[in-house]
Amino acid sequence: MSHDHKLVMPSDDQVSSDEKQGEPDLPSYDASISVPSSEPSDRFINRSYKDNPDRKVASAQSYSSQEVGPSRETSSRPRSHGLFHTWGSKTDARASLQALYVDIITQPAITTADVFSTILETCKKGDISLDAITTLWDGHRPIFWMIVNARRMPGTIDLFLDQDNKHTKPTAKDIKEGKAACLVNDSLVLHRKLSVLESQMPISRVLETRANDTIEIIKTEPPVLGFIANVTFQDFATRYRTNRDIAISFPARHREWNLRLGLSSLDPLMHRDVMRDRAVKIAELILIQGETLPCDAQVRLRHPSHAIESDWLSLGQLRVVTEAMRGIVQARGTPLVAFCGPSKLSAISDWRALEFGEEDFLDASGSLTLQLQVVATKPRQAADADCSIQ
Repeated sequence: MSHDHKLVMPSDDQVSSDEKQGEPDLPSYDASISVPSSEPSDRFINRSYKDNPDRKVASAQSYSSQEVGPSRETSSRPRSHGLFHTWGSKTDARASLQALYVDIITQPAITTADVFSTILETCKKGDISLDAITTLWDGHRPIFWMIVNARRMPGTIDLFLDQDNKHTKPTAKDIKEGKAACLVNDSLVLHRKLSVLESQMPISRVLETRANDTIEIIKTEPPVLGFIANVTFQDFATRYRTNRDIAISFPARHREWNLRLGLSSLDPLMHRDVMRDRAVKIAELILIQGETLPCDAQVRLRHPSHAIESDWLSLGQLRVVTEAMRGIVQARGTPLVAFCGPSKLSAISDWRALEFGEEDFLDASGSLTLQLQVVATKPRQAADADCSIQ
């Protein structure tokens, strides 16, 4: 395979002719298949996108009505080429594709409809045109591809589509060189890929902390020794449902903490009951620096005016990193002394609606207020630890 990435843009007439010749009909939506009540049928269907104003998301449309994904027979059929079969317009195609690669693998999705929606939203919100997917050249013609390995799907959908819409599986070398976007659910594989990619691009593409996110710390004294943190994440719904893990670091009780929402950074450290479903999003509290203390943590959603609150979601006790975990912690490349969680955000009843901006917990600008409470389980010991640090 040639690795010449120089763009050679075709004429408009050639583009029109090639698209008509190579692009099959989009799959039709079978309205007779019932949609689970928890998954409104219009959540992923009938959406139009700026790059393709006349095309609806037919792939998401056909998948959204299938709770457990397509059968093995149909999973090998390329379903998204109507969306991606366009010529490239980016001058730095490979950089755009690598950026898209990072965004997608940090967002495993539960259903196929979520996967395709995530890819499209990633392109929009990350200022990556859908056309960028087709601007990698193999000698004389563009290659456009996507590998999808989604949870609940039997087998893997491999979309490696050249200009003639041939269905070919990418090689390991293609993936290694960033020529194939790969959605993986194996946490160890994910961490290996991220560790390589993070050395090549800013960590902000993986973990997002915005300067205009705010946090208010309220210290609490015995008998409830600890602190309450009121965190406001700006433009939360867009950030959370597309391609970002959202996090904020802050000092409290003479310690440095990190609160993270999204795909867990601690997958190998998880309890087995959480690891069964790596596609789920989580909340976790990490003690980055400072003396450990026996404490419990919990989070809840708050209305911007504090008029209503969700139930508390327990993150459990603060657990110290053991010697057996040291290798995993070192591989992460970031400090970690102890951690609470991770816990599934789906345990909060309104969370799924919140992801799509359909809940009153979001204010008019789309920001979210989240309350974190950390309570010492042995107040006297924790108070002594505070004094020793002072």
